[in-house]
Amino acid sequence: MASAPAPSFEADLAAAAQRHQLLGIRLAQAAGDHDTESNVLGMLAYQHVANGHPAEAVRYPSSAVEHAVKSLPLVRARALGGAPARK
Repeated sequence: MASAPAPSFEADLAAAAQRHQLLGIRLAQAAGDHDTESNVLGMLAYQHVANGHPAEAVRYPSSAVEHAVKSLPLVRARALGGAPARK
């Protein structure tokens, strides 16, 4: 069984990954999809930490929490760091 490809930022394509994530945030905002917006903000924070930029990552979790206010309980918990991702 083949494994899934690594996310762009783990394949040394951090700039491309960030562009895709920012596009995902804009699309989620346009669609009024608070769940996706919060989730992508969290992924953007993870990307910055994984790439050695934790100071830049700090702003994204607080935005994720703000956007998660209107989200499903699982998304709110994940934004607050209290729920694992579903498999």
